[in-house]
This record gives sequence, structure tokens and C-alpha cells, in this order.
Amino acid sequence: MNLSRSRALVGVAAFAVVLGFANAFAIGAEIDNPLEYLRSVYNLHMAVQTENRQSGNLYLAALTNTGQLNDYLRALARECQKYPIGFFTRAGVSEIVVCGALDMGGAPISGIFNSDQRRLYMKYHWCQQGARCRVTFHAFHHELGHAVQTAALGNGHYEWREWTALNPSYFNYGSGGDAELMANPERNWATWSTNQPGFLNAYGTTAPWEDRSEIMAALMNDADRVRLPRYYQHDPIIQKKIALMSELLSKIAGPSQQKYFWEEAVNFLKRQPELSLNSTQSAFSKTVDLQKAIGRDLIDSGGNAVSFETLKGKKYFLLYYSASWCFHCKQFMPQFLEYYRNSRNLDKFEVIFVSSDRSEAEMMSCMREVPWKAVRFGSAAESFLKTNYGRGPAIPELVLIDSDGRFLSIRKGFAKNYEYGVEKMLDILNKKLAEAN
Repeated sequence: MNLSRSRALVGVAAFAVVLGFANAFAIGAEIDNPLEYLRSVYNLHMAVQTENRQSGNLYLAALTNTGQLNDYLRALARECQKYPIGFFTRAGVSEIVVCGALDMGGAPISGIFNSDQRRLYMKYHWCQQGARCRVTFHAFHHELGHAVQTAALGNGHYEWREWTALNPSYFNYGSGGDAELMANPERNWATWSTNQPGFLNAYGTTAPWEDRSEIMAALMNDADRVRLPRYYQHDPIIQKKIALMSELLSKIAGPSQQKYFWEEAVNFLKRQPELSLNSTQSAFSKTVDLQKAIGRDLIDSGGNAVSFETLKGKKYFLLYYSASWCFHCKQFMPQFLEYYRNSRNLDKFEVIFVSSDRSEAEMMSCMREVPWKAVRFGSAAESFLKTNYGRGPAIPELVLIDSDGRFLSIRKGFAKNYEYGVEKMLDILNKKLAEAN
């Protein structure tokens, strides 16, 4: 979002450490003095918004609570290490201003880039590297994407025909991120659940420059990239957009003897094994230690930690991917609850809830209605289950695995195949339970 056409940004997904992203994309050691590091190495100056200010339809709130600001700056400095020295100068960014809050026409946003001032405004979210950083760093890379487009294309709103030609012939972008955001601030713009080919979320459909920035954020932000393989492998438009954005980043960075972070990220996506949508094929031929993978992050409906020992003896697990905002999930919930509560085989299987909500509070509001277990919001276990067993953005989704973590079947309960998908999955589970008796 720049000041000439504001836009919101938000974050999705779970942190990627459990799958080895931290090792695959190592970016350096702990930074003791992030302010000095950013200034001396990247020529980036940091500032704090000290007073409330209204500029047109943009509101910048003063940051008054700076007690944990150094944690945020350390994490941000490590994020900057994904870019080569001199990159920010060439991209036209010289200062980052941390604000207590940002608001665009009544809608809260997480960042905005002002190309005239060469300044990137960021809403402060406390985080440490690898914790609570999803929204912060999605916003950071998205806004930097606008700077990159301005620097590389000469205009942040440049109609890049090579990009727009990738979209389906029937598709037309919206009226722009700022206009659509302010017209409908309650919409789930950033949730990765769109069924539109070539797009990660609804916000990317509002304008080509927003689309490009969303692609860049997904590629550069660890918490987004953990979910990206599912889209990359099954959507050739996404593949081509990622390739174009990588080329644009390299254009700003200049030639190098070594591969840049984004180039390594693209290579990583290319190397990922194909994820089959055929429910009869197994995603895992080998066993998985579920206790080790998810046991530390299990909770009950009240948010209390649950020992994996309470699940010992269960032969099957039904992973339930859902969210409080999902209309079809709400339709499905009463049927699913009735099935669960009336089952005579609760000693042999358990439901594990995997949330696609935007916040822990939203997830827990959904959990209060159910008797089953869940993985903690934003946890390594959530990341593990979404990446290894989930099959794309649409929910509700049911995935059947056995106690050794072997993938058995998958059904989606949405749109026209809603009843068939749900009923078929429960039939499969019932047959497995009957075999186990």
C-alpha cells in the first residue's frame, strides 16, 4: 500500500520451523544492536511515531508502549537479512517508522509505503523471531513489494501486461486495494481460501500491484511460505507469477555469484514432492511420530494443554480443518457434532481441530462449541498438519490418518459436493472402525 492507493495487509498461516525452513533458509545469527545494524549495513533508519497524525484518510497512531520494541527490531533486522546489501536503497526505502496503529478510511491496516518520502510505515506487533510475526512480516514484505514495483517498473501501478496476461480470460481485477478495502472492511481479504485460479487470497484480486505484492510476501515470509507448496504445485498461474516476481527482485538486487533468498525459495518450491488430490493415494508411505510432531501443542475446548497420553489407544484421527468465519463449516458443524456424540467408537478415534482462523480469539470462540481436541493456534503442530496433510485452501476439510500418521483419505465439505464429501468420509471412517473391532 502506498499513499497514492492505500491497501490493507494481513497475515495467514503458521511458522515453518517444524518443516526445516529455518535450516533451508538460514539468514544469520542474533543481532545485538538492531538499530545500528540496520543503519550501518542496510542504510535503513528506524523511527517511532511519537504523536497521533491524520493525513487524508490515513491515521497514524503514536507508539506509546516501547517496552519490547527491541525484540521487534531484532526480528525485523533478521528479516532484512533476506535481502542483499544495497537492496533497500535501490528499492527506494530509506526509513521505517513504527506506529502504534494504522487506519485507512476506517479500516485497520498493518503497513503502508510512501514512495515520495521513501518511508515505510509499519504497525507495531510485538514479536520475537519465529513467534507472533506472521502479520508483521507479511506486511513488511508486501509493502516492500510496492517499493520494488515502483523502482523496477517506474510506476507502482504499472500495467505489466506479461503479468495480467497470466490470468484467466474471464478475470478482471477490482477497483484497487484502497477502494475495495474501505468499501468492505469486514471482508476476509487475506485468508488463503479463494477459489480463483492464480490468486492466493481475495486481496490479490483487487489490483495487479496488490496481486504482485501478495505473491512477494508469500515467497519471502516464512509463515506464508510454509503453505505455498500446495498452491504452487497445483496452479501453473501461481508458478509463473512467482517466477516473474523473483525476476523483478533480482533486477533490483543486481547480478550476484550466489543465489538470492527468493531464488532459493523458488528452487525449494520446485523440489517439493507432488501433493496428490486423489483421496485413494497416500501422502505418507512411512510412519510419523504424531506424539513428537503435535503432542506438545494439543489443547482442549477451554484452551488447556492436553497430554498426548490421553489419545493413546486411538487407531484413527480425523483432522478437521475449519474456521469460525467459514459459512459451509457452520452448516457442517451440527451434523459432525451429532455424528461424533452418537458414535460408539470414541475409544478408537479422535477428532483434531486445525484452525484457519485469523486470531487465537476467533479460534477459541469456535472451539467452545465442540468436545474434541485441537492444535494450538499458530503452533508448530498446526504448521505440520496443514503442510503435510492439508490439500488446498477450501474448508471445511476432513483428513483421515491412522495412529502412525499414515494418510488414508480426504474429503472436502464445500460447495456442490458438500453432502457427498462429508458423508463419504464418515462412511470410510465407519468402515475402518468396523475393521478395527
